[in-house]
Amino acid sequence: MPAIAKAFNIIKLASPFPAFSGVNGLTSHVGGEATKSGQAIDEAGSLRVAAIWIANTVLADEISSPTMKIVKKDDRERRTLEPSSLKAFWGDPNPDQTRMGLDATETLSMTLWGTSYTMLGWTNGGDLEVRWPLDPAAVSLERLEDMGLKLSSTGQGELFNRPGQRPEFSYVPLYTLPGKLEPVSPVRMAAEMAGLSLAYEETAARLMGRGLQPSAVLTADETVDEETAEQLSRRLERLHGGSGRAGGVAVLGGKDLKLERLSMSMADAEFVAQNEQVFKVLLAMWRVPPTVAGMVDKPSTWGTGIAEFSPGLERFTLRPIVQRRQAGAEKYITKWVDPELQVRYRFDSLLSAAPKERAEIQRSRLMQGSTSIERILAQEDEPPFGEGETVYSQLSLSTEGERKLRMQRQHAEAIVAQANAVAALVNAGVSQDRAWEIFGGDPAMIEGLTEE
Repeated sequence: MPAIAKAFNIIKLASPFPAFSGVNGLTSHVGGEATKSGQAIDEAGSLRVAAIWIANTVLADEISSPTMKIVKKDDRERRTLEPSSLKAFWGDPNPDQTRMGLDATETLSMTLWGTSYTMLGWTNGGDLEVRWPLDPAAVSLERLEDMGLKLSSTGQGELFNRPGQRPEFSYVPLYTLPGKLEPVSPVRMAAEMAGLSLAYEETAARLMGRGLQPSAVLTADETVDEETAEQLSRRLERLHGGSGRAGGVAVLGGKDLKLERLSMSMADAEFVAQNEQVFKVLLAMWRVPPTVAGMVDKPSTWGTGIAEFSPGLERFTLRPIVQRRQAGAEKYITKWVDPELQVRYRFDSLLSAAPKERAEIQRSRLMQGSTSIERILAQEDEPPFGEGETVYSQLSLSTEGERKLRMQRQHAEAIVAQANAVAALVNAGVSQDRAWEIFGGDPAMIEGLTEE
């Protein structure tokens, strides 16, 4: 297959459906690093671990769900742009995925392998035509003499990022060690803990399959030949093997036979019970609170607690990944169309407060003049008010006309009260001009009020 980089030098892609990974386009979920627990752990296969699945899918869902905006760096109004030359970025990136789907794929790549590789297809006119995710397990990087990067991918050929030229792939690592091109894989760092979790699950499944009883020993006061021993063993297995037949009593023929059941030791029971602790540690390695996985110790956790950990999840877990993705998008994509463009993700949906608290915040911002009715409606995904609709004030729950009329009446009442106070001073011997000066008023207000 010719190199994809060469195929992109023409308007039409040589192959619009490149393989995702492997020679035949198949993703391998086997192999991986052997751990001391006897479990083999690799990035894709690690999703069999419940905690790793929960942590990584939470990150992929949350990072792919916020609103993504392309704006001009000097635009104070922050108007969203959708340049046709970047349709593969803000629209569908390839025939198989939506933008959210590719965002989730790239996020999983970063949180499992520690980086995301995405093939970029440009037209001769400089438009971004397609973006395909690459399997990090089948990618190798090499530094070129001109300080560029060469990416070799099984089934994809070779891609190049050369200085001063449009990049043929985006490379967004999560963590890299000094002097290293290959990123740090979170799964490899958590391999022993992940292997231990799989060992716990395997042990529990084996015990359940045996009816929660590891084994039993049938003893006799005399020597039992091997054939008889095997027959007795098979009969016990047939009668009581598996969880559905556990707990019964077996009656076996023979002389002075005695059945001794071997129960689980306290050490074994404690070992299995530690699985929850391993689960929490694995979540913590991906900075995902156990509450997200439904692990709550108190009923109140889903009350005030659930509202408090969302800002922490955004600040310490999601934001670092999103900021790397934003910087990568500007470095590899928007820069080559318009250097003044920038990419921003908004977490309003994740950080939104409860309805009562949100209404209080919106009312406060309206009073401060830092927002408008139209912007609040847009945040709630509501259309602007129509001309024929009755609009109520946010503060008094009255119509705008009623509110204006009430304010005019209050103003008139204040003027009348001021005039009465001036009249009292005049009756006491104070000149009329001096009396109005004391109250800071203007006699013309009375005349205007009288005329109305």
